[in-house]
Amino acid sequence: MLTLLLLPPLALRPPPPPRMLRMATRRPPPFMLARRGKRTAPASPRVMQRSATGVPEIAACHPERYSSLLRGKVAHMEALLAASLAAHPGAALPPAQVFESARLHFRMRASFKFWREGEGLHYVMFNREDARTPQEVVHYPMGSVRMNDLMGALREELLAAPSLAQRVNDARFLTTTTGEALVTLTYNRPIAAPCSRGLMWEAEAAAVAERLGVSIIGRSRNVAIATGAQTVRERLHVEGRGVCEYEQMEGAFTQPNAGVCQSMLAWAYDATRGLDATDLCELYCGNGCFTIALAPNFRRVVATEVSKTSVLLAETNLRHNNISNVRIARLSAEEFAMAYYGKRPFRRLEEAGIFVEDFTRRSTPSSSTLRAPGWTPRAFPYTPHLECGVLLERRSLSMLRGIQNASHALGGVGQ
Repeated sequence: MLTLLLLPPLALRPPPPPRMLRMATRRPPPFMLARRGKRTAPASPRVMQRSATGVPEIAACHPERYSSLLRGKVAHMEALLAASLAAHPGAALPPAQVFESARLHFRMRASFKFWREGEGLHYVMFNREDARTPQEVVHYPMGSVRMNDLMGALREELLAAPSLAQRVNDARFLTTTTGEALVTLTYNRPIAAPCSRGLMWEAEAAAVAERLGVSIIGRSRNVAIATGAQTVRERLHVEGRGVCEYEQMEGAFTQPNAGVCQSMLAWAYDATRGLDATDLCELYCGNGCFTIALAPNFRRVVATEVSKTSVLLAETNLRHNNISNVRIARLSAEEFAMAYYGKRPFRRLEEAGIFVEDFTRRSTPSSSTLRAPGWTPRAFPYTPHLECGVLLERRSLSMLRGIQNASHALGGVGQ
């Protein structure tokens, strides 16, 4: 038996109700589809992991392995540089100068998340491979002695002061070799508002800061409250140069290993002796760490930095150290190169009393040795801009060879 179902022509079919039409044509936005596709199973609950020693592997030091690890790094560095110099017959690799770090308590700054379990409050860190599992940190052997003393004392103070512990997110410690310390607490709630809660936080924090002998800064969204000084004073003894003093501020970059920083400054100061008739351009000077140490070795110094906070700190540190031959401008390396090539003027340079001239455009015989084949951000400066990392040094050598090859193609410019 054959049954035929006859449908009316499309033109004669009644249109669907408007509500049904909207439901049929509505599609979720693409980012919602991608978000749904990432999670195929419910997320497992996060449980804090505890170590029997109170030090998870992510925060552990291994002093017994330090010497062998250092020898391995030196050998790796020498192999990389030897490979880079292989294309230059007659170039010899000088012996490496190695400066060892302290095995324990070498970090002057660190930050820790807070983790709550019941009424408890714990410092935690996270592994990069497992960013969902908190690792409890009771002791931090990498951190300075002052930092370790403060960690336990601050935790007890927070547990005893509900107005300070409520929704606290993390703690950031900044310490110095002179014993000064600055602690920053960040919150997921407002700590300052036209109500008693903000005033209560400030009063409690000031009392805790006085008992611990530190300055405490509280931060929440668009709010920062300081109970005392917002900076700490560091004193570094640079061999051959003397004592350099630096004001440091939370959030601004500082060298975390003060001992190694002293060694770096001493090495750089010794390496630049005899250059008092020349000028120095330092890109990204930070708070003036190297600027202040090296300034006596040069006639004039121009330093650049992009952070307003770091520029203010650097200018303050110049005054503390009686340095008068340095000018600082808030520019990036790319912007300074644009000013150097005359691509555009910068009022920030004029305000700092800096006048940049592209001496490669002069018709002197030596100018061609510093001329690049064209302006790009990576082409400044033309001499290798080498940092501590030997991988950067090797990359810089490779980049220089590329620039020189391009110069040959342009008819010898740059030779």
